[in-house]
Amino acid sequence: MGQSAGASSILHHLVSAGGDEELKPPFSQAILQSPAFFPEGDVSETNFNYLGFQFLSNAFSLHDLRSRDTDDLQRANRQVIYNSPYSSFKFGPTVDHDPYSLPKLPGQLLLDNKYHKGIPLILGHTSLDGLLFSPPWVRNDTALGEYVQYVYPQTPDGVLQTIKKDLYYSVPNGKDALEISKINAVFDLLDDLAISCNNNYLTKAVLKNDATTPVWRYLFSARPAIHGADVYFTVSAFLPAHLIVYMLIRSQYYPTEEAPSFVVPDMAKLMQHKFVSFILNGDPNTGSKDTDWPQYDETNILNNYRKVLKFGDLLIRPNESSVITDPLKQYRCDLWQPAPYRPSGETLLTKQGADTAWEL
Repeated sequence: MGQSAGASSILHHLVSAGGDEELKPPFSQAILQSPAFFPEGDVSETNFNYLGFQFLSNAFSLHDLRSRDTDDLQRANRQVIYNSPYSSFKFGPTVDHDPYSLPKLPGQLLLDNKYHKGIPLILGHTSLDGLLFSPPWVRNDTALGEYVQYVYPQTPDGVLQTIKKDLYYSVPNGKDALEISKINAVFDLLDDLAISCNNNYLTKAVLKNDATTPVWRYLFSARPAIHGADVYFTVSAFLPAHLIVYMLIRSQYYPTEEAPSFVVPDMAKLMQHKFVSFILNGDPNTGSKDTDWPQYDETNILNNYRKVLKFGDLLIRPNESSVITDPLKQYRCDLWQPAPYRPSGETLLTKQGADTAWEL
């Protein structure tokens, strides 16, 4: 179970080694809450980041880096992140030349049916997952295109035009436009690219290639519905996991005193019971008479077609849960999954030696 980078770690384990059965991850089911990472755009960027870190650490080789003082490395690390484009962090999972590691991006591997099968999943994201990562200066289509091109300079012009004009609605201009509406396009784009579409890729792969494995999806819309808000409804850092499970089995709401003011106790208890039921029984609906959570399905258009459990609502029913049709825009995820921002036919990084940088 993980959230944000933790959920992204689970995602990368699910596609590790391209799904080689001999290297299957050591877990039998998983809960991914807003799996977040910014995909690597160009393999040369990895080399550039490494060389920049080496320079800021006053090192001349990998061996030299290993001998540097911790304070020097931390200072260099902070500087690299400070110099990163808004919303990105430079460091993160990268494509590796080794077929037993990460031969392609997760979305690409899932598109190629190269992942570890037979693992039941709960996949969720929040309504405003991308908001905290949105550059505050992007307020129109031109700025949106420039931002994408800055982060992913290899993005073809045709893809940029599609992003600006077709996939993400035109950013409204003028003094009468609400400020939140001016940034909808960019936070939708970042949400799709780095977070919510990861759930879409996993879901599609399971439904197409592993239909007997169940997937449950949720949308967290309880206020404030930003990235990480659902964690306060499900877990806390103050108690070990086994004690949380024990309390929930005894029908005790958790946490009690440590929860921030926006946590709705009844909804938190519902989420906790659903998660623990899945952990203990492989099904979030066992032992609960609350809202039924249907498995995600695309085969029966008349029954539970693309249904997700929605916790809360930003506007109408902030404290209620309901089953709704998946709000993710499939056509937008279809654009991002093959990674059009990565140059085709690129040369993978090759390791030149223990004391040198990674070189193209």
